Amino acid sequence: MVGGIVAVIMAGRRRLAALNTSIRNASARHRVLPSFLVLGAQKAGTTSLWSLLHEHPAILGPRFKEVNYFDKGWTQGLDHYRAVFPLRAQMTVAARRGDGPAMTFDSTPSYIYHPRVPGRVKETLPDSKFIALLRDPTERAYSHYLHAVAIGRETLRFDEALAAEADGRRDGDDDRKPRELWAATKGLPYVARGRYIDQLERWWNEFPRERFLLIKSEDFFADPAATMSTITDFLGLEPHAPKDTAPKNQSGGPPLDPALRAELDAGFADDNRRLFDATGIDFRKRLESEPIGLT
Repeated sequence: MVGGIVAVIMAGRRRLAALNTSIRNASARHRVLPSFLVLGAQKAGTTSLWSLLHEHPAILGPRFKEVNYFDKGWTQGLDHYRAVFPLRAQMTVAARRGDGPAMTFDSTPSYIYHPRVPGRVKETLPDSKFIALLRDPTERAYSHYLHAVAIGRETLRFDEALAAEADGRRDGDDDRKPRELWAATKGLPYVARGRYIDQLERWWNEFPRERFLLIKSEDFFADPAATMSTITDFLGLEPHAPKDTAPKNQSGGPPLDPALRAELDAGFADDNRRLFDATGIDFRKRLESEPIGLT
């Protein structure tokens, strides 16, 4: 009996979701595309930033975080993408409320990493601006691992998972694979996602560097309000003091083994040096007090 009721409720929810999608698709031409993208990185604070951006009166977000249009959803077409964003009429109201321009955005942490995304974004949003949160890559890798364990995607020990990535058993996100295999491997290249400079250079090949605001996640965690002030300046929006600065979507777990930490630090050393030379963002020295698990 209970199972039948649950099935009816779930079927009703699916029908409502399908109806809502149909309505949004039909109104796609009346909706706006994003003015800026939050590119990532994964487990670097993007959920917390998403929450703070939504507090700004002149910023309206899409229906959900991680739209994933430019990687997984590319073949579904531009109307499919437009359908998740606000109506022009809603943006007009937000502009009045914010006493200036109104903006919407796409926050998908895999965008910075996926090699085909920069070209696709240039084709679709040639005038966009970009925000990237970059977290100490060793801390990011372990936080990523803890998250994967928590949601049941990872079954290996961390050292085993790193070895699997290193010997090619996990070769990262590649949309040439079948969709189900892409989904299965998504999120597992813990080290590759922390090699930021290679990822940024792909973006810089498509867009001028002044379009990018690169933020050290540790600075964001330490002072979210100051980071938001930097972001509103970058976007040309009126300042807005955030109210809810508590971290979102944290992952907990045991401390990272010191030997693995040292191994990862050594492996990232050249990438971190190149990143510092290109951007001034410095992960060459660790903030020992920085906690594991913020996202």
